[in-house]
Amino acid sequence: MDKLDKAYEGLEMLKEIGMPISKEQLNHIMEMEKEYLESEVIPLIKSELQPMVEKLLNKFHMKLEIIPNREMEIVLLDKTEKTDFIEASQYQRNGSSRSTSLGFSVHFPDGTIIKNSDAKATFLTAIKKLGLEKVALFKERTFKGFKLVDRAKRKDCDFICQEYVNGWYVYVAMSNDTKMELLSKVAKMLDVDLRIVKDDGKEYSEPQMFIQSKSSREHFSLNGSEPYNKRRFVLEAVKLFMRTYPTATFYDIKEAFPDRLQGSYGVAKKLDWVLEKERNGFDFRVRYSMNNDEILTSYDGVKFVVSNQWGNQFYRFAEWVKKTMGWEVESV
Repeated sequence: MDKLDKAYEGLEMLKEIGMPISKEQLNHIMEMEKEYLESEVIPLIKSELQPMVEKLLNKFHMKLEIIPNREMEIVLLDKTEKTDFIEASQYQRNGSSRSTSLGFSVHFPDGTIIKNSDAKATFLTAIKKLGLEKVALFKERTFKGFKLVDRAKRKDCDFICQEYVNGWYVYVAMSNDTKMELLSKVAKMLDVDLRIVKDDGKEYSEPQMFIQSKSSREHFSLNGSEPYNKRRFVLEAVKLFMRTYPTATFYDIKEAFPDRLQGSYGVAKKLDWVLEKERNGFDFRVRYSMNNDEILTSYDGVKFVVSNQWGNQFYRFAEWVKKTMGWEVESV
């Protein structure tokens, strides 16, 4: 909050001496406010509210509205309001829209149907039914060295990345698409013929993009470029966007490459934010491309770095740039 206070003081100073305030400055402050909400306010709200609502049986939607110089409002939405809210929150860019991630239900061959109040609860219940000890054998996908179900607790992240269940730590810091993908892969490993049905009624099937040749060594070209590994490809894609839109602010770049494409670490983060995390004891430096020639500067002067943590999330990123940017992506 100290940096924000200084930014507010700077705005007041500009007003006092009659200097104009640019759109880029306002966008920069808005991005700082967003980071403050994401890193400090939202985690605090969640930690305070979670014990109060974890016993609820049904799924509810609430809208939190923050308007400057007015009291904060939190409203419980009814069905009509909920529909309007979701439609209004759709992400839209270059004529394409993307709605909030869908929940799902899990259908077991014995007739059991698991559908909880949210996707994480559904995921955890399904994992428990499959058997924690059995799922612990799944090693196809790990998270910074930790298995989906592990005896060890990850201690280097400042968000809830695992849930403690009956002596095991179950990894949950992932998108709903990844939850469905992992449930599908674990079921195949255990030879359990389960079905996963999304909330829109469509049955889940594993994505087919590049499915035949996926591997950690796979390389990709961008608009016919030389082959890049996954982390280099993402970095070059961000650089290409900046060359295509040379006046793009950091806010514009974050809009073009939303955090959800990567997950917990986001696609792009301010360099100051990464260094601050490091000072607070979190080993974030290794999770971003930090060489001198990899540190980028947006049009509004913000130095930032790009995540190098790309496993299966990469295919979501590749599909995104194909659809929203119209770029060619080819597995080489």
